[in-house]
Amino acid sequence: MVQRAHVLGSGVTALSVASLLARQHFAVTRERTSSNRGPVVVLNPVTVDLLAHLFDGVPTALAGAHPIRFRSVRWGVDASAVTVPAPALVVPEERLVEALSKRAPNRTDESATAPYDTWYVCARGRGSPRTSRRRFGQRRILAAEFTLCGPDAVSVLENTCSGWVFMAPTGPRRAVVQAAVPEESPHSERGLLDLVAETQDIAARIGEVLSDVTVADGSPSLAPWLVVPGAIAVGDEAVSFDPLNGDGVGQALRASILASAVLAAIAAGQEIQTCLTHYRSRLIAALARHLRGCERYYRTAAFSQAWAPQLADTAEGIADLETQLARLPPFAFGLRERSLVPLADVAPR
Repeated sequence: MVQRAHVLGSGVTALSVASLLARQHFAVTRERTSSNRGPVVVLNPVTVDLLAHLFDGVPTALAGAHPIRFRSVRWGVDASAVTVPAPALVVPEERLVEALSKRAPNRTDESATAPYDTWYVCARGRGSPRTSRRRFGQRRILAAEFTLCGPDAVSVLENTCSGWVFMAPTGPRRAVVQAAVPEESPHSERGLLDLVAETQDIAARIGEVLSDVTVADGSPSLAPWLVVPGAIAVGDEAVSFDPLNGDGVGQALRASILASAVLAAIAAGQEIQTCLTHYRSRLIAALARHLRGCERYYRTAAFSQAWAPQLADTAEGIADLETQLARLPPFAFGLRERSLVPLADVAPR
């Protein structure tokens, strides 16, 4: 019997899971949906290698990406800047999606209909329709392109009393700046410029604003459902992370590997409820681990009291997720290559 999957989404997650399922011999259709993409993505070497394994030829398509070699970090009260090796490629997200789409299954279905025995794979991002998400905070990400006046091989991360700011060069004279604030400002451009003005290193390296300021949700969040028989949420549609993590594309690829492995295991005869519970447990555990990391970082930052509710929401979320995990059975499977196998069969490395 042919296994079918209907993938909803147009971003990195949707394209990745569609490609992986096709390799698992699923008959895959894709339904493109609108998505809010960021200006650029920063790809570390591990993510570039993972792209190479999942999409033949993608590193060649990234030949025009801008390379950076170091990251300067100034984080905490009265902190000095520390520069560390951090090689990465900076590429417009739209260009990356275009490169991946050429290598993903191209059969599309714009009618949103599929045979009754099809798995619906929902990968529309955190802004997917008709969902009431559990958010662990209310922070927003402001972003814009600026002229670059400093070195173009060094990204910069620093925090101020009002939030954190990240700058990534995109070329010899241009850079993208992202900033996290604890609440949405009615004046986005003014809010971003005020935050940049509070920085020491970034303010000295950038000039005029070259683009409109975009505003996006920056809070970690959990969808009201993760997986049910016949439908699975993947990537940001299931669980979204704070952009401070800095590896959104890597997270999308790993989420796609897990989701496709779960569906392939079910198709191969593994007990369906065990597989679905395992998927749910893995996602909740990953989000709990992420929130613990956010809490550690944010408690060391020199943030104003405006950030206190963010820390409180994070602590409450950690407690809630750990309660959920305590009620779930232990992980049943591990990954070998890109396949789900019983945990007892996964050899330690």
